[in-house]
Order: sequence, then C-alpha cells, then structure tokens
Amino acid sequence: MNWYYVEAGAQRGPVTDAELAELVRTGHVTGHTLVWRDGMSNWRPYHEQIILSPPPTGHPLRPEPAAVAPPPGSVACCECGNFFSPDELVRYGDQSVCALCKPRFVQRFAGGAPAGEPAGEPMDEAALLAREYRVDIGGCFERAWKLFTAQPGTVVGATALVIVVFVGCWLLSEGIGRVVPFAGAVLPMFFTGPLMGGLMWFFLLLARGESAGVGDAFAGFGQRFGQLVLASVVQGSATALCTLPLGLMLEKVGFTAELLRQHKLPQLTPESALMLVGLGLFTTAVVTCLNTLWTFSLTLVLDKRMSFWPAMELSRKLVSKRFWMTLLFVFVANVLFSMGLLACCVGLFVTIPLHFAMRVHLYDDNFRDLKPPPD
Repeated sequence: MNWYYVEAGAQRGPVTDAELAELVRTGHVTGHTLVWRDGMSNWRPYHEQIILSPPPTGHPLRPEPAAVAPPPGSVACCECGNFFSPDELVRYGDQSVCALCKPRFVQRFAGGAPAGEPAGEPMDEAALLAREYRVDIGGCFERAWKLFTAQPGTVVGATALVIVVFVGCWLLSEGIGRVVPFAGAVLPMFFTGPLMGGLMWFFLLLARGESAGVGDAFAGFGQRFGQLVLASVVQGSATALCTLPLGLMLEKVGFTAELLRQHKLPQLTPESALMLVGLGLFTTAVVTCLNTLWTFSLTLVLDKRMSFWPAMELSRKLVSKRFWMTLLFVFVANVLFSMGLLACCVGLFVTIPLHFAMRVHLYDDNFRDLKPPPD
C-alpha cells in the first residue's frame, strides 16, 4: 500500500509500507507527521493512523488531487490534520488549531505537554537523534512557573527536604575529610547523583501531570542507585581532572590552604597573575562544557532505566546538535537558581524548583518518546 506524508509543508510520496517504516526509523516521519493513504477520509498524524482494509479492486492507490492537495493558502490543524483557511484557526505560538480541537489542545497544553506535539510512537536512539532537538527557553520557564504555582507546598517541601539532606551529607563528608585524606572530595560523588537525579524525577512526574510525593524525590536511592553513583563518579572525576592543572598552578604561585586560612594572598608577578586568570577561565569553560553535554544523564538513568555510560553518551550526542542554545539554556537556569540568594536565601525555595522544573521540561520535550532499552 502506498503512503503520502507532509514534510516542510509539502506533500511527499508515494512510499511503500517498508519505505514509510524506514522514514519513521530515521526520524523523517514522526508521531505528529501528517500521513494519508487510500481509504482514509483525511490526513491524520502518524500516531493516530488506523490499519485499514485494502482498497477495493480497481480503485486507484494514488489519491485524487482534490483529496490530497490542500486548497491554496490553507493551513493544517496541528491536532486533527484537516486543512482550514487561516481565519478558521486559532494560533498558539507557531501552531494552529481548529475550533473543534481547541478544547482538547488547551487541556493537553495546560497539563505540560509541548504545544502542538502529541505523544508520538516510541522510537529508538537513532530516530531520536535524527529528529529536531528543540530548546525553548521561554516555553520551559512558562511551564515551570505553572508547575510551581499549581502545587507550591509539595514542590517547596520536597525541594527543601532534598537540600537539607544534601547539606547534611556534605557537612558529614567534610568532617570525614579532615580525618581521611580526599574523603571530602570523593564522598559527595556517592550522594550527589542519587539526590539530584531523584529531585529531577520528582519534577518530571509533575511535568507529565502525574502524582508525585516527597518520597519520589528520593527515588535515586532505589534500584538505580548504582548507575546514578557511577554517573556522578565519572562526571566528578572528569571535573577533577580538568581542575587539576589549575590546582597545581595555584600551589605553585603560593595559594596554600594555610595562607588562605589566614586570609592572606601571595604576592604575584604580572606574568603569574595573567597565567592564573587564563588557566582559570579555560578550566571554567571546559567544566561548563562537560556539564552541559551531560545535562540529561541522571534523568535518562531514572526515567529510561539506561546504564550510566549510554545515558551520558546519548545526552552528549543530542546536546551536540544545538550546543550553544543548550549552553544558553543552562546559563539562564543557573542564573535563575542564583537569584534566590538575593532574597537572603529564602528565594532559593522558589528559584531552585523553577531551575529543576525548567530542566525537566527541556528533557521531556526531547526524550518523552524514547523507547527504553530492553531489560
């Protein structure tokens, strides 16, 4: 059976069942791509397509031009796929929806779903990497704010509890580090990943309109604990290696722990100061790039039940497609995080939830349709 599909506003085809399956596999046809074949009353998103009986004998497989080609100037509804004149549609961002579909569209969008993007068919990594990677900073912030205002008590309570546990673990590791060399640097790797991953999971459930309790914020200490720890150890070790040259340089020019405890600074030559600033900027840039590339790792481990290294690799591959936009997203989210300090730290109980909610919306916009690996 021959299929036709819409790409970049133009009709493509015909393609066979096998060719359509290949287009789906490579990401050229997604869950919301409009498709048509003989026997269908109108164009429909691929995820809604229904298996139809073969066409009657002698009926042409190729659709008549009037049935396929939309009227000049018409626009397709992003929900039902039918074509209308522009004045019969309501615009939401870059999407258009007809009057009949508007209630369903608004309800789905209010629940946190990306505008105009119905849930598609489960796809593998190749198809996910082949399709568009979307970074919508304003949209993610808007949905994060709606999530926060919908149930602020639960959100603030879970966030505050995780922060208290994190600070307590950090203080304990610092205390052990005074007795056991390097313990203060190593021990945080064993609780940072599970705690941050669990908090991301809590916000992801809320972003998807599912119920979430405080216990979900500590889901990182369940079955995925080992993989979250490994992801945290690898990322922490990479960061430590990147900062090692800077540490050696600081020691060389006289920035010792004893001197800093005395609130004194060493005398630096102009050359040493310039080298120190340059190395510091370079180290900051490298660490920031690594953290940006791996920004989805912990959430993939919990949500898609991936092992730590495949999760880190998939995050890196997707972010690499639009690295600078992702870096800007992370920068904005981190600035938002830091703004809570301006209100004597009380504002952190607003800005930290917004920070995590923005990140999970970015994740869900791009990974919701990813098929988990087989057990």
